[in-house]
Amino acid sequence: MRHRREGSRKEVVRSKTQTAPASHRTKDKSRKGKGSNTRSEESSENESEAEDRQRSEAESAFYSFTRPVRNRIRKNEDWSSYADWYLSSEKHAKQARRKVKADAPKGETLKRGSSSMLVKEIRTAMKEPRAQRDQFVALMKPLVIVANNPDDKTVIADAGTVVRLCDSAMYRDFLSPITQRGDEWLVKYGKADKPTFGWLSSQTSEPKTLKIVPKGPTFLVTSSNESLVSAWDVFRLKIGRARKVDQSEWLVTWLVRNGAKYPQELRVLMREFGGKPIKNEGFDARCIRVFKLILKQEIDMATAKTVAKQKGKKSSKKAKAEPETKRTKAKTSKTKTAKTDKSGSDRITSKQDEHVIVRLVKENPRRAGSEKAKIWDRIKKGMTVSEFCTKGGTRAAVGRYIENGWIKLRRASGDSE
Repeated sequence: MRHRREGSRKEVVRSKTQTAPASHRTKDKSRKGKGSNTRSEESSENESEAEDRQRSEAESAFYSFTRPVRNRIRKNEDWSSYADWYLSSEKHAKQARRKVKADAPKGETLKRGSSSMLVKEIRTAMKEPRAQRDQFVALMKPLVIVANNPDDKTVIADAGTVVRLCDSAMYRDFLSPITQRGDEWLVKYGKADKPTFGWLSSQTSEPKTLKIVPKGPTFLVTSSNESLVSAWDVFRLKIGRARKVDQSEWLVTWLVRNGAKYPQELRVLMREFGGKPIKNEGFDARCIRVFKLILKQEIDMATAKTVAKQKGKKSSKKAKAEPETKRTKAKTSKTKTAKTDKSGSDRITSKQDEHVIVRLVKENPRRAGSEKAKIWDRIKKGMTVSEFCTKGGTRAAVGRYIENGWIKLRRASGDSE
């Protein structure tokens, strides 16, 4: 009996194992059927959305034309829908499709001068630094940043300053104001919301002096100690400051005009760039060697001087350039001022030192708390011009007071001028 029961149990187990896969298969089939249904539903929804989008685009394109044009389109052929007209070869439909295509947002395109087009050989031939990727960099030692705009201040950026290296594609539109080429680092620095463009020297900013920072923003820490920076950065600082007076100033023009004042600094600069200073070397020969070391180009002193003269002439012409009407007015005013100067009525000289100052205004006409207001308060009753000058005033101030009608001068005899 025991053996028969065990045998029956085994048969039951076998029957269950045989029937189980069939049930699983039916469940899998039902699941697959549900998945296919959902996919078909999603595809039908996407198709309907695409049709609706196309219909709305066609309708908006049709109504973008004027009413006479719309009537003409309807009169030429009877369209079943806006979509049929939009996809047809009718001239207005083609025009509408071209307009939609032109207004559509475009992806990134490879432009001339982009960093991906700059091959290593081309970059070295053009003397440009290696390509950057708009990364933030922290300065590990003080460096001079020359502002790209001459109106902005040239600063000594102290260690801890964070700047952003610009992409090499921007070197097509910007040139270093110091060397007149793209051989320096173009960076963004200053305020995070409105950073300014400036230039770092690629010679002095070695990999050890710059550390890549994962995040911004830009952060500027300034210093006024010029002894912290290199000799080349000292010269860059002087040239950057000179650009506020003359925007055309750069290395060649500035060195021709002012380089003779800094013989020791020039010797240190030559050593910094790998050159050997020669004892009792003339200024012209030293300048030529400096140009060759920094600019990698031989420039004669004669051509450098002519460039400096031309730059100076251009800047003076720009300053003098004015309309003809303004010139005529200026000439007439000059003649008038010349006549008044000859008469000497407004100019106060030592001849009027004994004249008495008479106040015509009770209150102080100058701004309260200013130095000029304090000078005005020194005028006392019966004071002469010489006494006013000893108290800290000047004859020029007396002349301005007379022009403004605040005082008048009276001779010691009693007659007024």
